Amino acid sequence: MFYAFKIRQSIISRLNDPKRRLDQYLKQMQVSGKAYILITVTGAGTVSGASIYRSSGNRIADQLALKLIMLSAPFPPTPDANTLRFLIPLTFEPHHVKPELRT
Repeated sequence: MFYAFKIRQSIISRLNDPKRRLDQYLKQMQVSGKAYILITVTGAGTVSGASIYRSSGNRIADQLALKLIMLSAPFPPTPDANTLRFLIPLTFEPHHVKPELRT
């Protein structure tokens, strides 16, 4: 579960990166919904797959969720260099995004 925390922190860091201003962009878009993204992370920390597991019902929120995951990669190498899969619920509210994690 410690590795899952590292992924969550990477997503939050990317979201708050002042160079990208994703947090401000999302606030302007007033997107809401909860998208579930299924990702596969290789032993090296790269994302080998990312897909919508459950749609938020909002096409823009779903696309932004996928984009946020891809911008957050690469992640740190996985423990024992194993390929891992994670289900990441991303909750979009008009003023913030909350990433959660499920392994």
